Amino acid sequence: MSERHTGANLAAGLNDCVEEFQLKGGITACVHDNACNMDSAGRLCDKWENLPCFAHTLQLCIKPALVIEEVEQTVTRCWKLVGHFPHSTTVTAEMRFSRAVMGLPDHELIQDVPTRWNSTQQMLQRLVEQRLVVTDVMINTRLTKKNDRAFLLTDSEWEIASDIANTLRDLTVATEFMCKEQYVSSSDIYSEVCGLLTNSLGSADDDSDLMQLVKECLRDEMTRRFKPGSMDTAVANIAIYIRENILR
Repeated sequence: MSERHTGANLAAGLNDCVEEFQLKGGITACVHDNACNMDSAGRLCDKWENLPCFAHTLQLCIKPALVIEEVEQTVTRCWKLVGHFPHSTTVTAEMRFSRAVMGLPDHELIQDVPTRWNSTQQMLQRLVEQRLVVTDVMINTRLTKKNDRAFLLTDSEWEIASDIANTLRDLTVATEFMCKEQYVSSSDIYSEVCGLLTNSLGSADDDSDLMQLVKECLRDEMTRRFKPGSMDTAVANIAIYIRENILR
């Protein structure tokens, strides 16, 4: 677009596209990221539902939980530990041998990508899965220099990494489910959010103080951004469901 990317200009551009490709009456929703101008454009296109991207919104909900000091420190330590291994083919070969001896899954470690929050959860989950192999290599004086042994996590850090991975696991599953392209998934958002809030992020008796804080942060962010208790949200979800599943 040569014009400024204001909400009004974006809305006009979207409507022009609908006219050009003769899609009038066939649009269910305008799906977009959470930028203010995109949200404004979606609201101005009042013939469609205005629908922020589920995965992008969920990422915004999770970001505050990942910057809680103790969580951020542990994730950073895990990131450095995972990053230590790809530099040596000898260490990589030794890890594969150790996995076979210990009967662990033949899985490589995963390095997270800042733009994909669920890669952080996957990094932590895989690291915890491979803890015995990682520890075996890190304490092996033949494979690891003395200074590099400082990368190995403490017992408390391993526990935090495991708790974070388990707490975020269902959110990763929900993200992957909603990103599949074999079916239209927008009418599933409401039920997914309610399920996560009610089941996955509910307080458990064995939650540590840190995990209680993480879950509370996630619940607050998801409630604020998705508004599952709002009548407008429920009505919009019903309208999308009807368009996707009944009127098609």
